[in-house]
Amino acid sequence: MNVVEVPRISATPEEFAENFACKDEPVVLTNLSWGPCKDIWSPEYLCSKLGSRPVKIHRSKHSNLSFVQKNFSYETLGFDNFVKLCAGQNQVKEYFYLRALGNDARGRDVADFRMHFPAISEDFVVPEGIYPEGRLFSSVLRVSSGDVQLWTHYDVMDNILVQVVGEKRVYLFPPTDAEFIYPVGDKSLVEDLDLPDFDKFPKLASATCYKCFLKP
Repeated sequence: MNVVEVPRISATPEEFAENFACKDEPVVLTNLSWGPCKDIWSPEYLCSKLGSRPVKIHRSKHSNLSFVQKNFSYETLGFDNFVKLCAGQNQVKEYFYLRALGNDARGRDVADFRMHFPAISEDFVVPEGIYPEGRLFSSVLRVSSGDVQLWTHYDVMDNILVQVVGEKRVYLFPPTDAEFIYPVGDKSLVEDLDLPDFDKFPKLASATCYKCFLKP
């Protein structure tokens, strides 16, 4: 597997749109401001703003969450309780992950951060021009405990990932290499990209993987 470091660049939203977005290649933008969120989104602040509103979360005893093996359960918790668990305020070592959806109990709403989290939405300011007007499909709030690794999956839409608190390691594959990561629907059978099993997944050796670390 050919691992390529994603370039880190300093660019205005206009420069990004004109010189990088059109190439369909990943970059890490290092100089943009996303509002006061990175300075004020502490566990205490988020709990004070969002309180006990219910959220549907993944809960597991395994840090490597597997959609294939389903080694997690879905639970509904109050947001404040969920954040405390993420911060390690439980005696049993468990892992928690929230991918905030809409208000529909069946998960059919398209995620809209500003609509669904108005109490903290003004803390997160999107730089004007970072994406084409009218082209935003969804905006998703994600929160997890430390060391959580999410299953490899396929996204149809282009993504802008913004790390507000903590650090995230990201592995990306070009769509042309989808066959090499053993897709099952929009998920992949390849679950551990830190220690890939090339005996089990020999085609993975032919893939090009883009790797980066995201920080606030």
